[in-house]
Amino acid sequence: MSAKTILPALAALLATGCSYDSLVGNYVGDVECGDAGSVGMEFVILKDKGAGVYDAEGEIQSLTIDGEAADIRMEGEVLQGAKAGAQALEVSVDCAIVQEDGTTAMDCAGFDELAFDGENTLTAEVAGFLGTEADCTLSLSR
Repeated sequence: MSAKTILPALAALLATGCSYDSLVGNYVGDVECGDAGSVGMEFVILKDKGAGVYDAEGEIQSLTIDGEAADIRMEGEVLQGAKAGAQALEVSVDCAIVQEDGTTAMDCAGFDELAFDGENTLTAEVAGFLGTEADCTLSLSR
């Protein structure tokens, strides 16, 4: 092999080694909360801002809170710690309850980490899900 063929191949290999596998996608699934039941959830990882940091937003619909229909909206970031493969993702989101009469900020405690299988699935075990006493299992796929 000549230098003309080796150098471009080496450059391509180095460039690939420095990039992250993309998490971008629309993940949908369920949040199972034992006797409290289950709800559907959508979590969208929007774009890679660089260095494995992604904008993200989520929504849980069709809830009833204090006798009124409600949705939970999430907005924030996801941090990808490893460049590829199965890994824990750090989540930092702000949550809000959206009802007909307005929007109220709420605590997202416990929703701070997602397990990524390295391909298409996000999972989490969340104690006290969204400020309730329910311990829930989240499973979302793109």
